[in-house]
Amino acid sequence: MTSPQAQPRRPLVPDWLVQSANLGWRLLAVAAFGLVALLGAAILGSVVAAVVLSAVVTAAVDPFTQRLRAQGRSPGVTAAIVTLAVGAGGLVVIAVLAIAFIPATVDLIRSIEAGLAQIQATLETAGVPPPASTFVSELVTAAADGLSSMVGAAVGSIASTATVLLLAFFLLFFMVTDLDRSIEWMLQAAWPWQRAMITEATGTARSRLGRVLREMALRAVVLALVALVFGLLVGLPNPLPLALLILLGGFIPLVGPIATTAFFALAVLAASGGVAAILAVVVLIVATLALPRLLGPGTLRGHGVHPMVVLVALSLGAIVGGGLGMILAVPVVLVLTIVGPAVITALDGLRTPEPDEGDDDGIVPRWLDRLAQWSIRLLVLVAVVAILLISLGQVPLLVVPLIVAAVAAATLSPGVSLLLRRGLTPTTASLVVAVGGYGLILLIVLGSLAALSGPIQEIVANASAGAGSIDELLGSTSLAAVLATIGPELVAFTATLLGTVAGFGIVVVLGSILTFYLLRDGAAGFELVTSRFTSWRHAELEEVARRSSRVLGGYMIGTGVVSVVGAAAQFALMTILGLPLAWPLAVLSFLGGYIPYIGPFITTSLAFLVTVATGSSTDVAIMFVFTLVINIVQGNIVAPLVYGKAVSIHPAVVLLAIPAGSAIAGIAGMFLAVPVVGILATSWRIVLHVFAREPATESAEVAVRPDPGPPRTAADQA
Repeated sequence: MTSPQAQPRRPLVPDWLVQSANLGWRLLAVAAFGLVALLGAAILGSVVAAVVLSAVVTAAVDPFTQRLRAQGRSPGVTAAIVTLAVGAGGLVVIAVLAIAFIPATVDLIRSIEAGLAQIQATLETAGVPPPASTFVSELVTAAADGLSSMVGAAVGSIASTATVLLLAFFLLFFMVTDLDRSIEWMLQAAWPWQRAMITEATGTARSRLGRVLREMALRAVVLALVALVFGLLVGLPNPLPLALLILLGGFIPLVGPIATTAFFALAVLAASGGVAAILAVVVLIVATLALPRLLGPGTLRGHGVHPMVVLVALSLGAIVGGGLGMILAVPVVLVLTIVGPAVITALDGLRTPEPDEGDDDGIVPRWLDRLAQWSIRLLVLVAVVAILLISLGQVPLLVVPLIVAAVAAATLSPGVSLLLRRGLTPTTASLVVAVGGYGLILLIVLGSLAALSGPIQEIVANASAGAGSIDELLGSTSLAAVLATIGPELVAFTATLLGTVAGFGIVVVLGSILTFYLLRDGAAGFELVTSRFTSWRHAELEEVARRSSRVLGGYMIGTGVVSVVGAAAQFALMTILGLPLAWPLAVLSFLGGYIPYIGPFITTSLAFLVTVATGSSTDVAIMFVFTLVINIVQGNIVAPLVYGKAVSIHPAVVLLAIPAGSAIAGIAGMFLAVPVVGILATSWRIVLHVFAREPATESAEVAVRPDPGPPRTAADQA
């Protein structure tokens, strides 16, 4: 008999609990990061939707793109042709929807509600027991209310949808030219075999996605034609809008065809009776079942995606982006099902244990452990940034002057250097530049507010009148709806600026004082703050500060030059044509120039709409050509050169930074987004070096692991 001391001790925590906890915290970390990513996608909904939409269109038109490249055309010319072709097709689709679908939505809702009411009356006449009839009545009411709310939400989101479409149109050019290079850039830190594996998976996903989208589009068009022909045969009052409804529903798997078929049947029921409604359902179901044999699978299930996954994706897409999110959720799911396994294999790495790991990884897969390690650290960084932004938001009276002073100091620092070379002392040079610079800024801002304070209402009114004229010509109301959303916001923003003149004065006074001290003592203060760092980290931080100052100053000066040239050209042309509001519109164009791409497009469009309302047909034609040319020249020639030299970032990143900054910090975010992204783009590698354990020099003995190669199978290990 063994003594108690000789018996093996049981572990304090059972092994099953240890293993489940190890698996649990990793799952929690990945899930938490996924939720944060979804929240960020919801906040940046316009940016995410535009990126996904442009990538989806790029995949859909890949055969056309490859055909153009096979003919010997350069990537830029190919991208321009594809972008213009897609833009022309998109304008045709928008025009058809605006002319045929949107004006008929009220009649469609009434016909569908009439069909629902007829079903309810039929059930009551047939003597259906009260519980069943009550259920049907509530179902009918809920369906009618849901349909009305959907239409109201669609009408209310015209401006945001237009923003997404416009942003996606501009991004399409860069997607066609640089999508492959952007994927390579994102994978530059991976091993070569990992890059090859993920790149191959993205290519497969891109090809399959394009095929699925083309099949879905063809199926939707055929079903819409079937519905149109059937509606004409039974004498529906609005067959074309109902056919367009079937067309739109074809791009939302599972839910879309069922809902649009039900709406079509209800409209037929209200117009032609129950037999015609049943026949309509039968015809659409037969056509739906026959199309896979004629046109290919056309569904995600036919490409290996389970319907349950599709339903979950549609729900998340609706939460993040509404109706457009539901449409774009389908391509995202398809891409993830193809790229996801490749990413998991790349994360898994070698099947042999690394030196710091045991022989048994337990129940936790290696890829999940690595994904969780990344997730929890990224969550910490997100939390730090969020806390910092929230804390700064609590003291705007200090933060705003400090930001203004930093931007002004970076912009005015060349002037101080010039005066120092002329023999002035640092104090005198800094004082002269700060007072002169802020005096000029104050004159520009006050002059701009004075020019816009009164005419802004007239500008919006004339632009709305011009939009109404164009809508009347096209037989739609979409452009007027967009102006109805943008106009009040523009007026409210101007009124807010006028109402905060006192606060602006405080910002100017504090900003000028801070700018003076930054110009005179900025280098000494930076040296004091960073003196405790090691010598090589101190040198890296100095380089970050130098690059940040250069980016801020170059961006402000370059953007100012572009804005002045564009505003002066617009003012001169409107003055020559004798159009009203030339000066306030030029001021608005100057201010809008500090929001790259989007700002000039909006302000020149306002000037064109004012011309439509107040000018002759010749004036309208001239302003249309000017608006088109100035946006093409600024967006494709001047802006890329200026921003490329000033902030060294890709024009596509500039486009995405502006709406992202607007979603995070409003108007101020739109102004500061590009320089902030430019600073990050030019200094992030150096910042990574600062957080490294050893200096990134050739003389440093850094242990570099060799490329482990692709993951090995059991036979390879044996």
